[in-house]
Amino acid sequence: MLDARLAAEAAGDLAEAARRRLRVRIFRLFARLAWLRADLTEAEAGVEVAGARRRELVARVAEAVAPEVALARAEIDLAEAEDDAAQVRDELARSEAALARLVDPAGGPRRFLIADDELTAVPSALDPGALTERAIRERPELRAAERRADQAELSLRRERRAALPWPSWAQVNYYAGAVGPAPPVGFGVALELPLLSWNLGAIRSAAARVRERDLESRAEIAAVAGEVEDALGRLRRADARVHALQGELLPRVDAAAQRAAAAADAGALDVLEVLDLEARRIAARRLELAARHERRGAVLDLEAAIGAPLGR
Repeated sequence: MLDARLAAEAAGDLAEAARRRLRVRIFRLFARLAWLRADLTEAEAGVEVAGARRRELVARVAEAVAPEVALARAEIDLAEAEDDAAQVRDELARSEAALARLVDPAGGPRRFLIADDELTAVPSALDPGALTERAIRERPELRAAERRADQAELSLRRERRAALPWPSWAQVNYYAGAVGPAPPVGFGVALELPLLSWNLGAIRSAAARVRERDLESRAEIAAVAGEVEDALGRLRRADARVHALQGELLPRVDAAAQRAAAAADAGALDVLEVLDLEARRIAARRLELAARHERRGAVLDLEAAIGAPLGR
């Protein structure tokens, strides 16, 4: 009965691990969709800026106030921007198809709704010790290792019981005659000693398996603790980069673009400079989006290491 229970629990742990991996894959695709949709918006804005720059240079070349090489470069920039947007659009379609196959292999094309904070929300108060303890409780691999250790211990007890002596015959006698020098009551028992069946090799082998399973369990715990530590480190680095981009790069690019637009309206700055700064601002926003996607991936890595969602 105990063997059957342990086997059933082990099978349940394997199924739970498979569900956990599937959940992580689905959430990774949702994060990718959120990133690609936002990135496509920025890429299309980049196409608009490149197109506006080309149109401005076409007019200037026609008026002979700009060299044709500048127009050629603008056409190259536009072609590259259009190709980049097409690549993002294609990758978005492939990711949506991959997610649809995961959630419903027999279903057709789907349109997925993405939460507004998919790339924004980050868990707070991440304590390494508490996360490691939670991983030890949650990870099905650790429970499976513990059950393998229990099975090895059970096998060792069986081998030891098989080598114990057991009674095969017992008898009680009472002498009803005249009382003699010997006591009237007698008791006899026969014990079968498995002298020839003592399987000391099997006991030693079972004991070695117990030690091996215990070492495996300790190694699993150490590996999981290392996974949690590594994933937490990646999350902290990714979060620091997002904050650096949001606190340093984006405000500076936005301020420069706004000042350039105001100067162009006043006639003090070439419109091409304004368009160049706008292109830089779009590139900065795309960089920040990629950083937030990387941070979301780090969150999912940490959840995979723990074996459960972190919560928001």
